[in-house]
Amino acid sequence: MADMGRRPSPWRYIVATGVVSLLLVASWFVVERIARRSYADFAAANRSLQVELARSAMESGFLQILHEGSILASYSFPEFLQGKRSPSSMTDLLGTELDAYKESLAYVFYDAPGQRRFASVREGSIGTLPALDAASLHNWNSLASFEGPLVESSGPGVVEPYFMVFWPVRVDAERRGLLGVAVGFRNSIVKYVLPLRSVKGREAFLLASEGRVLWPPNTPAPVVDPSGRASKYVYMSSRSFTLGNALFTVAEADSQEALKGDLAQVERLRTIVALVDMILAAILVWGGILIYNSEKRRSRLVLQRLSLSRRVVERERELTESETRFEAIFEASFEAIVIIDGEDRIARYNQRTVDVFGLGGLDALGRRAEDFAPPLQADGRPSVEVAREYFGRARLGEDVIFEWTYLRAGGEVRLAEVGLASLSSPPSTSVVVSLRDITQRKANEVELRTALDDRELLLRELHHRVKNNLQFLDSLIELQKGVEAEYAQRILSTVQSRIAALAASYLVVADTPESMRIDSREYFGLVCSQIRDESRQDGIVLTVELEAEAIPLSLDVAVPLGLILRELLNNAAVHGLGGRAEGQARVSFTLAGARAELRVMDYGPGLGALGRGDGLGLTITRALVKQLRGQLSFEDGRPGLVARASFPLA
Repeated sequence: MADMGRRPSPWRYIVATGVVSLLLVASWFVVERIARRSYADFAAANRSLQVELARSAMESGFLQILHEGSILASYSFPEFLQGKRSPSSMTDLLGTELDAYKESLAYVFYDAPGQRRFASVREGSIGTLPALDAASLHNWNSLASFEGPLVESSGPGVVEPYFMVFWPVRVDAERRGLLGVAVGFRNSIVKYVLPLRSVKGREAFLLASEGRVLWPPNTPAPVVDPSGRASKYVYMSSRSFTLGNALFTVAEADSQEALKGDLAQVERLRTIVALVDMILAAILVWGGILIYNSEKRRSRLVLQRLSLSRRVVERERELTESETRFEAIFEASFEAIVIIDGEDRIARYNQRTVDVFGLGGLDALGRRAEDFAPPLQADGRPSVEVAREYFGRARLGEDVIFEWTYLRAGGEVRLAEVGLASLSSPPSTSVVVSLRDITQRKANEVELRTALDDRELLLRELHHRVKNNLQFLDSLIELQKGVEAEYAQRILSTVQSRIAALAASYLVVADTPESMRIDSREYFGLVCSQIRDESRQDGIVLTVELEAEAIPLSLDVAVPLGLILRELLNNAAVHGLGGRAEGQARVSFTLAGARAELRVMDYGPGLGALGRGDGLGLTITRALVKQLRGQLSFEDGRPGLVARASFPLA
């Protein structure tokens, strides 16, 4: 009883309170360190998730542009080169692509290295054309066997970073051109990269595959040193994506200032908790407040993660809409499109396939390609063997285009042009078949070829008859010379010479039945030989030096041009020798752009030999040059005379 009435010693409470306080303080420090570490982990995960979201969004948008460019290079431009599309339709198509994809800066088609055939450029992006031209020059040969896409990033110092993509354009497996596209990063930087710079001292970068900084411009690549001594960045989070052969990286780097800002938030919360503990003098309450604030920070990070998740869901919804658009294009395609599975069976087809094969209510799913073809193809090979070979090549990544004989549901034999492509990156088990009926086109081609052959045969026969008639006329003049006086004989010889120059063109055409055009070098050589032979008959030895490019000429141009050459050479033989029995002349025929020039030079007395008026020969020459819409001029050659006949050569 006496013990019950004894008052407990205050030291017990003091010691107990001290022990409890120490335990609570120790617990607080443990919990605080765990909370700070958890906060740091959540912050790092949040930054990594933001970087990943930016990377995923940029990659998805750019891959869609590359996919559209691949379709242009694989189908649209080959059809243009085959004459199935007009130039105006290609120009409209490129303009549509620019309107559809705001990141696209320019679409250019080259039919030779550095030579643009089509170019569609967004306003303010004309500066990308020189870079595309230069890249087309050094990528022309590398894309001879590489199917593309070939991706190159822009050089340093540009206001808006961009990258260039090139695809080879092939017709019947032969490269016929190059499609180049310039794609800008500006919209993606504004939408996805700039928001990463949400804290002072925190920077965001867009890097090329070699580590070069594309954005911000004129900025060195970020270097991370956790100690903070060798670099101002102590932490970096990065994610990369691949476009063709190029690698691009989205990076976010924190300086000491940014991390201190994060830690300052934690320290502020800790100070608040400490002040509350001192004011309330309640360690348990203080601990509860600390837990509360830690949970509050965690909840905020969870909410941020939920917000990012909602954005990911929105992006997935956009992708679903893109798939829906693909379905609409698949069904509305003008060509029959069939998807073949790994067992060479039909897995899917569009409505156009039903129309082409006349299926009506029949179901083609699960059937094979050879079920809709005769046993043998046009080349004598079994349809089963041909289908197996082409499907195998397509699964290995090769774009296959060939002609295929098929049967409609009623047994009618038709001809189609078929293109095969792997459904995804090789090795893929599925193949996309694009089929277009060309039966009528082939029939028209045969009919056109027959008509063309008949016309060429008629023209050759006509030229042969003209040549014979001119030779007959020459024989009549020769007979007439035998009964005329000497003066009349000279006049008739001049007429004979002009007829011979006229007949020379038909002689060349008759000797080259494969073409209706005249080789300028061969034709001028024949005219020069005629003038040399005529000069020898008059006791004059004229040496003619001929330098002529081998330019194909039509008869409308060749005939007057041969007569001009004959008259100028005849003047050189008559007036250019200065009374000598021997001499020489130089003849050149060149083409500069769309304009041709015939140049005849002798080594005689020069312009004085022409006299004040023109003779019949020069009158004829001027009339023929005017007929060719050209100009005729004479100048001193020192020595001699130079006659130039210049005219457009369409």
